[in-house]
Amino acid sequence: MKIARLHEPLKMQIDDFEKPAIGPQEVLVKVGICGVCGTDIDAYEGKVPRGWTITYPFQMGHEVAGTVVGVGENVKNVNPGDRVVADGRLTCGYCYYCRRGLFSVCENQAYFSGGLSQFSSYPYQNLTKIPDNVSLEEAAFAEPLACVINGQSKLSVPFGSVAVVIGDGSIGLMHLQLLRHQGAFTVMVGLLEHRLKVAEELGANVVINAGQESVEKVVREVSNGRGADIVVNAVGKVLSAHIWTSLLPSRRKLPQ
Repeated sequence: MKIARLHEPLKMQIDDFEKPAIGPQEVLVKVGICGVCGTDIDAYEGKVPRGWTITYPFQMGHEVAGTVVGVGENVKNVNPGDRVVADGRLTCGYCYYCRRGLFSVCENQAYFSGGLSQFSSYPYQNLTKIPDNVSLEEAAFAEPLACVINGQSKLSVPFGSVAVVIGDGSIGLMHLQLLRHQGAFTVMVGLLEHRLKVAEELGANVVINAGQESVEKVVREVSNGRGADIVVNAVGKVLSAHIWTSLLPSRRKLPQ
């Protein structure tokens, strides 16, 4: 099989390998789709994302969906032919947090990235079957969508509230859809016309090109001068306090 590996910053190379051998509790997956995460781009450019360790040659790709082609003798949850999405986290299962079901903060957590290859092996517990009505491409968004859902679990979204999403990438567009389906009046802020067009197609009530319009002015206009009830930062970096205060109602204070 072939694997795309990063041999040094800005240098990807296709390498030949044997298919992975699988143990009794492992599953061999033929990769169908792999998303490209912002952390993958950072690694490609020579930056080390937080929590990562990079040793060259380095394999990336953790937003994976594919088809089962082999199962170990103790695997009962999937069969050859099943379409699956993979969780790239390896948790210990016995630390303080794992025993409380908080696997994302496992004290001994490791990661594996098998997406940029033709085949990859996974522990059976790291795989979830894909429903028949969901495509492999859609299923590959399961990991970033989970991040969006986790973020919105911390929000209260009253029906009819004004929600502004800053950032018109994949994460921002998913935030937009979830907010819209909770009954919010949604405003998408971005810089790329083709992405803003997608936001319109996904049901954004208002789209703002921040390079051409005053974001604060438009948000005030659509909220009868009040400002946004919810502001989501989906640009991948810290926004200045000025941006937050310019969009939120003046009676609100930033958390200390």
